[in-house]
Formats: sequence, C-alpha cells, structure tokens
Amino acid sequence: MPSFFVPARDSRHRAACFALYRALLRLVPKVTLPDDLFSRPDWQHPIRYLLRTSFQRNKNDTSPRLVTSALKSGYRSLTLLTRARDASSPQHAEIVAFLRERQAAFPPPKPPPPQPEPPKRERPPPLLTRTSSPHEMPVYTSTVRPLPLSEISGGVRKVPVLDETNSIAFLRIGKPQSHWHANFLRRKALRRQARITTVQEMWEDVRPSAAEEDAWERRLEELAAEEGTFVLGPYERTVREYGVEYLRKALNDEAEDMVARSTAMLDIVDEERKLAAQERLARKEERRKDWEERTRQEKEQAQQQE
Repeated sequence: MPSFFVPARDSRHRAACFALYRALLRLVPKVTLPDDLFSRPDWQHPIRYLLRTSFQRNKNDTSPRLVTSALKSGYRSLTLLTRARDASSPQHAEIVAFLRERQAAFPPPKPPPPQPEPPKRERPPPLLTRTSSPHEMPVYTSTVRPLPLSEISGGVRKVPVLDETNSIAFLRIGKPQSHWHANFLRRKALRRQARITTVQEMWEDVRPSAAEEDAWERRLEELAAEEGTFVLGPYERTVREYGVEYLRKALNDEAEDMVARSTAMLDIVDEERKLAAQERLARKEERRKDWEERTRQEKEQAQQQE
C-alpha cells in the first residue's frame, strides 16, 4: 500500500528537523579548525557548508526508511560536534582528518586567465563646432560634413533633412532615427519646458507674494527708520533679478544658440544638396560615355562581321 504521509508537510516533523538544524549550526563556531582549512578564498565554513547541503539534499525525501536514516545521521553528527569542542578529543581529530581529505579531493581551481581590455570606442566628432567666443553671438560651422563621396556607403549621396521638434532643430540624416538621438531631443525639450514653467510660476505666483512681502517690509522699514535701524532691499526685486531675469536670459541664450545651430545645419543641407546634384550629373555623364562606348563597339563588331 502506498504511504500518504509526507514528512515535509507534517508540523511535528518540520519542528524536529528545524530544531536539529539549529542545534548543529550553534555548535559549528565552537569547533576550532586549523587555518589551512580556511586558506582558500571565497570558502565558507566547511562544517556549516556540509550541514546545509545535507539538509537540502534530504528535504524532499518521503520514504520512512530514508527519513529515519537521515535523522539518525543528524543526531550522530550532533553528538560528534558536541564532543569535538575539545581540541584534544579523538572526535576533533576525526573531523579535521575528514575535512583535509575532502579538501585534497577538490583541488583549488585555476585562476581565470586575464581578460583582455575592451577596445576603447572612439568618440565620433561633433556635427557642429562653435567658432565664436563665449561672449559673442553663437556661430557654428560644420565639423565633418559634407563627407567625401569615397566615404559614403553605396556611392550615392543622400541629402539630410533639416527638421525640428519642440522648436529644437536637428538633422535627420538616416532612418530609423537612433534611440540616443531621440532621447537627447526629449531631454532637451523637457529641460527647456521646465525653465519656461518656472518663469511663469515665478511671474504669476511668486512675484505677487513678493510684492505683498515688500509692502510689509516697507512698513517695517518706515518703523525701523524712526528707530534708526537699517533694513535690506525689497524681496520682489530679488525674485525678479535673480529668478525671472536669470531664467529669461538662459532661455534667450538657448534660443540664440538654437538659431545659430539651425543656420549651420541649413548650410550643411545646402552643401549636401549641391554635391548631390554635381554627383548626379557626373553619374549621368559616366553612363552616357559608357553607352557611347558600347554603341561604338557594337558598330565595329557589325562592320567586322560584314
């Protein structure tokens, strides 16, 4: 008859096993071991490791014979560890000999070979280079474009398209657009919108509150002047000069920079378009010469056959 008793699902069996497991682990630090058994790096306590692996190996046993044998081994180990606390006892020598024999059966692994350093990825040159000084109106020029025809894959130049999103101009060079470029445009648009929102909030919400604070400060200043005390300047002027005006200047500088970049990108598009037209005419001329050469050869072959 099959047995429907599963030891792992019985609360009494589980309580007994956990109690035995905890009792064994509490005895592990009390058993002193020589240093050569801990010489390998990344090795945990050998006795604790053997106890854990034994319990994990036997936790799925359902046979009464196997469960009884495992519990008997556990209680024998408990008695062995209890007596091995004395370093001069034969049980301690037995444990040390067993662990050394086991360690000799598993030689230390060879150190991993040195990993080659990954090749450094060269950073591509920027599309535009600023040629104006920091305190002048921004002026940009192209760094590498238009590329020579020999460096273009396919041998046919594709003219880039000047596009914009959220008032930010960019060159659409190929399809599909890279995720890096899309994320960069999104972050730049969010940063610009955050500045605009901050300016609006400071002008519509903070400035009226600052005006009320200034009215209160003026009243206090009048009272302080009567007592001969000096009071600092108005709060509204501070908000306006160091808040609104600063952000407005940052937005204006960013707008001027975007206009300068757009002008430089438009120059790139014009140059690419001119080169594409010249290369198109050169290809037509080359095809015409090839056609004339084939026609001449066909006529010569026909005359020779006659």
